[in-house]
Amino acid sequence: MSLSRLTGSSLTSGTATITPGGQVNSVMYWDASSLSGTGYEITASWDPSSSSSDSDSSNNQMSLSGVSVAEVESASDIADSLPSDGSSLARALWEGAITVVNTGNQPVDVTAQLTLTPSLGGSSVPLSSSTEQLLPGSLADPPTPANITISFDGSSLEGDYTLSGSLLVSGSTQGSVTIDSRIVSFVALRASLIPANNRNVDPGSQAILNFILQNSGTVEDNFTVTQSNNSDPANYWVNITDQIHDSNNLLNVGAQQTHAIQIPVEVPADAANGDAVIVTVTIQSDTAGYVLSASTMVMAGGTFSAEIFQNHSHSMGENFANITPGSPRTLQYTLMNTGTAPAQYQIDVGATESVPYWIIDSPVTITDVMLPNETRTLPVTITTPELEMPLNPSWKVSSIERVDLMIQAIPLQGGVPAVNQTTLMIDSVVELDISITSEIDDISVNDIMGGNTDRFVGFEVTIVHNLGSNNTLAQVSLSAMPCTSLAPTTAASGSPWTQSTCSNGKVFLQDTPAGSSLIENSRWTATVQTSSSSSASTLELLPGETGYGMVGLSFGPTPDFQYPSAGHLNFSFMATSSWAAFSGAISRNATATVSMSIAEIWSAELTSSGAANGDPGTAISSEVVLENTGNDPANFTIGYVPKPGWTITLGSTAANLVPSMTNLYNDGTSTQNQRPITVTATPPASARADETHQVWVYANSTETGELLAYAPALFTLTEVISAELYPPSSTAVITPSPSLESRVGQKTLIALLNNTGNKNITYNLSLDNLDADKIRVCFSEEMQPCVTESTLLVPAGSQGIVRIYSTAGEDSRADEDQTFFLNASHDGHLMSTSEWKVQVAPDHAILFISTTEVSVAPGNTVDLEVVLRNDGNLMETLNLTVTFPEGMTNWSYQVNESGFSLDQYESRTVLLSITLPPLRDGDQILVADVIHNLTMRAVNITDPFPTWPATRMVDGVAQPVPLSERVAIGGGVPAGTSTLKVKVLPVFDVELTKSPQRIAIVPGVDRSIEFEMENKGNAPINLTIQWETIDMEQDDSKPDRFEVRNSLGSTNLYLQVGQTSSISFEFGMTHNDTIMGEQGTFILKRVPDEAAMETQQNSFPITVVRAQTDDTYTLSADAAGQYQCENNDDPNCRQIEIPWVDINYRDSSFDPRSYTLAMNGDRDPYDAIADPQNDSWTQQLP
Repeated sequence: MSLSRLTGSSLTSGTATITPGGQVNSVMYWDASSLSGTGYEITASWDPSSSSSDSDSSNNQMSLSGVSVAEVESASDIADSLPSDGSSLARALWEGAITVVNTGNQPVDVTAQLTLTPSLGGSSVPLSSSTEQLLPGSLADPPTPANITISFDGSSLEGDYTLSGSLLVSGSTQGSVTIDSRIVSFVALRASLIPANNRNVDPGSQAILNFILQNSGTVEDNFTVTQSNNSDPANYWVNITDQIHDSNNLLNVGAQQTHAIQIPVEVPADAANGDAVIVTVTIQSDTAGYVLSASTMVMAGGTFSAEIFQNHSHSMGENFANITPGSPRTLQYTLMNTGTAPAQYQIDVGATESVPYWIIDSPVTITDVMLPNETRTLPVTITTPELEMPLNPSWKVSSIERVDLMIQAIPLQGGVPAVNQTTLMIDSVVELDISITSEIDDISVNDIMGGNTDRFVGFEVTIVHNLGSNNTLAQVSLSAMPCTSLAPTTAASGSPWTQSTCSNGKVFLQDTPAGSSLIENSRWTATVQTSSSSSASTLELLPGETGYGMVGLSFGPTPDFQYPSAGHLNFSFMATSSWAAFSGAISRNATATVSMSIAEIWSAELTSSGAANGDPGTAISSEVVLENTGNDPANFTIGYVPKPGWTITLGSTAANLVPSMTNLYNDGTSTQNQRPITVTATPPASARADETHQVWVYANSTETGELLAYAPALFTLTEVISAELYPPSSTAVITPSPSLESRVGQKTLIALLNNTGNKNITYNLSLDNLDADKIRVCFSEEMQPCVTESTLLVPAGSQGIVRIYSTAGEDSRADEDQTFFLNASHDGHLMSTSEWKVQVAPDHAILFISTTEVSVAPGNTVDLEVVLRNDGNLMETLNLTVTFPEGMTNWSYQVNESGFSLDQYESRTVLLSITLPPLRDGDQILVADVIHNLTMRAVNITDPFPTWPATRMVDGVAQPVPLSERVAIGGGVPAGTSTLKVKVLPVFDVELTKSPQRIAIVPGVDRSIEFEMENKGNAPINLTIQWETIDMEQDDSKPDRFEVRNSLGSTNLYLQVGQTSSISFEFGMTHNDTIMGEQGTFILKRVPDEAAMETQQNSFPITVVRAQTDDTYTLSADAAGQYQCENNDDPNCRQIEIPWVDINYRDSSFDPRSYTLAMNGDRDPYDAIADPQNDSWTQQLP
């Protein structure tokens, strides 16, 4: 077999054996992957073997021509698992496949594009699809099919849906294969399986696990039910078969109904705490096929129990304990977790009967988590009321009482509480009790000042007991407490008090311990006095009897130490007895303390230590002495009263912990309660030397802010003589007097003479004028004789005003400085000098010498010479500028030079060129005979403060020009101005705005043509319309071959600026010897009445033609209208009449000739494609 376009080429070959009368079918193939195109020929030939003969070789070849080889990209679906038409689907996830195969000869990608469309309307649901690449095959190697995976979520679908779409086949091009549509129904087959609650079951106990199967669909459904668990096969916890409902025994659950699947569980008795089994129930819908699972954990629980132990070392046993009334007793209990699981316990403690005023406190109310066999200590503190006489039986503090105390521990996880009981035995007690029966008044500041420092306070002593009745008499002694019981042997942190600072029961605590006296208590006397007649410090009392006494406290001042120190005075005393008559009972002595506070006195004194001397302007140090006159170390804040012009500093602004004399009792000097305060002051240079200056210093209490003392620090100063003129240098500008017509001006100059010394001084003043020929400076006014020396008295630290009268002469110039000096001296010594420079105000006076009015036509430039002369008083560096009125934006000017200097009385000629805009500049026109006022300015460009132009017009409103912009636009000081009047000359310009390009004339037919003209000049115009025709034949024998007539009654016109006028001319030719294409010219002239203006004209070609019309004919295929054909009933016939004439070309014969009429020119203004294809237009002559 061969494949070729022309000759062919063999592609495959094979061997075949043919029996006589038989036939053989041979399959031959060829690879077309490298070919493309048309016109191929396939030839199959039979070549007999050499061992056989062929009787007819003419039929051994067959050809197939016209074979085309093309690239084919296609695929087809061969199978699918899509639901069939009318099938029902569950409302759940669905997944399937479509099997596809490549049916072309090119690789392609295939994707399913399927949707579910609800039959009742609504949004379509797209199906998810995978994309598979399909490779082409051949006859020898067929293509391999592939599965496209498709899926969708039908859990929210219900009702009938149309499943439709196609397979997208993508390669270099795209194609599609349609999938047959089908109707599927989504049935509400859906259930939920709720697991049983996780359980904690005690070992040896049973429980039922309820798994809830709920059919949430709208139809009933059947289910298979299985259970599985992970318990030990040898010791199963679940007592039920694995297959609860199989296919032969389906569980039926109605729509919207529930069913409990019960799983019995039994926990072995020997299960360890925390052992767990997971039970899983699985159901499968028999209708929809979906599977649901749920799991529950069952855990073996623990036992909760405890035991409470106690042992209080009592002779009667471990459950007994003694307690002393008024003394707290803490009992220790031990709690042990005797269960099998970790547990927490709630602890409750209480008496078994009412015990008023008892306090039973258990700090542990809930234990932490205790592991099995762990223990915890439970402290319980019991506090009973103090003994009081007579005893209250309900308080349960009598020695014959017993009170039972119960304690229990309750497991928070459940279980039996642990309980224990303690019997409390009340001790026998006999004791003394001291009660202070009155209040002691603290000692105030007023008490100290008035000497009212003695204090007395009463007390009672009682023997109290809980023994029942007893008449034994006891002797009670009263005495001060020993210091060993009141103060430590060594000082504690922050406190200086030790036993050595205590005496006879008295302890004094200073408000400020640091630096206080250690024997302040010795200045106080304390006494104890009883009401007993036998002894001042003893009492004899029966149990329950009360004795009375008084404590006295008295301060002893001395001349040097008059005040008691601020602080607290405590006096402690005690009542004691031998208790020999109360054997077997707990006996107690009693103590009492009387305490009072001594108020703090904040008091101080400041005294001056004498005057310090120094120079003005230098630092001088003086002192004041601060003394603490209070009764406690004190903190003081030091300040001063500012003094104008003085610089003041203090050596210290605080004096802290300054001792008072009371703190120095018996161990200090008279100066230890003093602090010197250094005051450093720098007086101003003008401070007076003839007085003593005071800087007041004050001391405030740091704690209260109260002013306690004040005193002056004293200073005297040495004598200083000095002066200062202000300003030390200055520049004065003298302007011309408004009342004078010259540059002469006068100005009063003011200087200040400061007396910088510290004494009143009369100073000598003088003037040194270095330019007497140009300026006059005097202490006297202008009309008086010039005085150049004077005197002035200035007090110390004050200022004197010096007036200088300065006058400028005619010869003074503004560009040169004039100088004089003002001197101040005393006793022949120069004190100060002030230098003055006198400037004369600039007199800018540039005179313009030039023409003041010019006439210029629009678009032209006028040149004029401007002579500038400097009549001012300074050399000017100038620019010549021109300012145009608002709106004249396109006017411009040029000068031949700029930045030139012109000295006083010099002249200079500048060439100024002014250019006007064209006649029509945009929408503006320069109107003739209007005079525009232009301002010429000579601007001084070296002035450091440009002042022009200070404003500019913006939308008709004057706006200020910033200083930075004035320089950019040529700003400076105008030295002179002049007005130039520019008159605009008239311009004649009458233009044709409407006219023909040529004038075509048919002999014998008059033609009317309209011409329109407009005055585009800048002034109204009177003009005459003239015209003429010229025959291009140049034949004098045939003059005036063209006839022209106008529609004007007069050829004279008057046009305003911008006004238009129309003229109609009738053209004709009546000669019978005209020829086709004969040429001529029509000339239209506009002649102004003013001889100075030039004539304007336009020429138009004249051509003789056979036919011409100026009319427009609109023909309609719908209706004939005025163009209906005469003598022709055809509805599509239209008749128009156009004049024409048969004339010859030049040098042609006069023989008859034929003409063909054809359409020429534009068609109707609509799209010709809209015409029907069979419509046509034809033309004919009548």
